[in-house]
Amino acid sequence: MNGWNKLAGMAALASLVIVSACGSGEQGSGSKDAQNPAPPKAAAEPVELVFFHAGGDWNQEGYFMKEYGDAIKAKFPHVTPKFVSTTSGSLEKLVAAGQPLDIIVSSVGTAFTSVFPAGLQTDLDPYVKKHQFDLNRFEPTSIDMMRQMGEGKLFGLPLYTAPAPIYYNKDIFDKFGVAYPKDGLTWDELYEIAKKLTRKEGGQLYHGLAISPSHYLMRHQTSLKLVDPSTFKVTLTTDQTKLAMENLLRFYQLPGYEPNATKLGVSGQRQLFQKDHTAAMWLPFSTMHTAEELAGMNWDVAAVPTWKDMPGVGAQVYPYHLYLASSGKHKDQSFEIIQYLLSDEFQLGKSKQALFVSLLKSDAIRSAFGQDAPMYKGKNIKAMLPGKPASPSPQSKYYSASTSRMATTVVQDVVLKAKDLNTALREAEETIVKQIEADKNK
Repeated sequence: MNGWNKLAGMAALASLVIVSACGSGEQGSGSKDAQNPAPPKAAAEPVELVFFHAGGDWNQEGYFMKEYGDAIKAKFPHVTPKFVSTTSGSLEKLVAAGQPLDIIVSSVGTAFTSVFPAGLQTDLDPYVKKHQFDLNRFEPTSIDMMRQMGEGKLFGLPLYTAPAPIYYNKDIFDKFGVAYPKDGLTWDELYEIAKKLTRKEGGQLYHGLAISPSHYLMRHQTSLKLVDPSTFKVTLTTDQTKLAMENLLRFYQLPGYEPNATKLGVSGQRQLFQKDHTAAMWLPFSTMHTAEELAGMNWDVAAVPTWKDMPGVGAQVYPYHLYLASSGKHKDQSFEIIQYLLSDEFQLGKSKQALFVSLLKSDAIRSAFGQDAPMYKGKNIKAMLPGKPASPSPQSKYYSASTSRMATTVVQDVVLKAKDLNTALREAEETIVKQIEADKNK
């Protein structure tokens, strides 16, 4: 046999071997993989994860399990969610007592008095990378705000935001023949409406507008720059800040408002609208009322007013962030729960229910708001949804302290004690500077 014939014979033999091997597999003798399938994935170990809401918003008996815990348990049968109420103590006290914590919820307004002082923040960037979590799904200023708070680090992810509508009592408007507020009002136009409705009738005092002063400042549309987060230089006496304060104060200074210290606080302002039914309009900037809270009131909502030179710019976002507790023993499992709570699936359901306003950019989730909530039937739902949010103010714990000081001491000094606004702001600035110096010397 010559060389070519030998090669041909070897090729034929090889073909027979290949065909035989393939045929053998098809006849069921079984490949190695088929005979030895991969072992089933081990069941996840049972774990208890402890939640805490720093603002106390979930304290109502059974609320957490109804709105969050049951869904978590259904999705992750191995997880037992547990909720610890703020009635058990502050975060610092709970940590000192050895209370396990895994996931904390805190608004941007309470983070610097709860999560950060307790040292419970965890940088989430490694978990975002590890779990391939897409941050581009969020309204970008909500992520920017957290990175400002964390000096570049991502300590929290936004579960939801507080809306910023004008709630209004239609019966008061009807009583005095005043047209209802509409979307697109400027602050000056809102003031003119409030002026008509601040009056006394039949011995009853009516207030044109109630407003939460601290949240008005925290979410201000001009993005107040009160404290430089890098140098902690405090500047409360700028023209920008004075304009913001003058706009707020004029509503309290309307003839017939009859202000006092209790009435000027956020709780007092809220009571005028929700309980007393004597405020025609209410701008909480931090609250989404329940059907029970508005029971018996003929109400509706209008969009937050805008500055005439900033048309279409709404309030800053006011996120409630999810934090991984630094003391937690189950961080990866906890992050998986956070991923679920921020999934389109979960957020869509809660948007339909009108439990909260989502900060995901999804049009489907936004447009679904209130679909399954009877209280919003026939209401101006679009006023509940953020439009174009203002850029976040430079964040630090002293920004929060400054807005609080301005909303309490400055407001009362000017409205009740007739102190000059420039003087009141300068004194507030000096107080914050002293606080910063005292903290440096600790």
